[in-house]
Amino acid sequence: PARRLLDGISRAAIRCGPLAGHENPLYARITEIVERLQNEFTQDTGLFDTLCLELNTFLDAQEDAADARAAQAAPLVVEQERQELAVMTVDQALASWLAMPLLPSAVTDLLTHEWRMLLIRHYVDQDDNAWGAAMGTISDLVASIEPQPDAQSRKRLAARLPTLVRRICDGLASLEMADERRLALIDALFSMHAAVLRGAAPLLTKTQAPVTAAEPARIASEHIEHGET
Repeated sequence: PARRLLDGISRAAIRCGPLAGHENPLYARITEIVERLQNEFTQDTGLFDTLCLELNTFLDAQEDAADARAAQAAPLVVEQERQELAVMTVDQALASWLAMPLLPSAVTDLLTHEWRMLLIRHYVDQDDNAWGAAMGTISDLVASIEPQPDAQSRKRLAARLPTLVRRICDGLASLEMADERRLALIDALFSMHAAVLRGAAPLLTKTQAPVTAAEPARIASEHIEHGET
């Protein structure tokens, strides 16, 4: 009986790890076992069997609690991974547009901040329709700043712009951004399109809407807290 109890304590201590301190529940339980042996043991070896059973019951309860915590943590880890994958996917999707050497600063500003946040949200929500619409808006926006060589092409662009601007405004509104920032972006895009409709190239425009602090990039995390989990 004494050996069985000692073996049980040894296995539990190995599971506990070398960094467990006095506050560890298993450490406290082993301390309690030792104290009971010192205080209660006389000649009856049945005490060893009793303490061994209590230790095994305690370890089973610890295992059940660990399983419950793992079940609670799993969705949090999945969500974290989805967020990280969303950032990577969006950055890859925007890379080709942002690599364009003559992309106006107003468009670059929009893509690298608000539209990037919007795409990340759609990816995390697994909203394929919203993702497709947002990507289509980018494509149409980039096409809208290309030089229009004749009056007829500028007329067709003028007919498309209200719908494009409304789609951009709807996307910005869904982010609940500050009015000052939103209006600055819209004004910058308006100036850019006005230049195109006049037959001028907006590519030399360097006016950039004021940028609020960008959300820091998320990185992989080994520790995630949620309530007591």
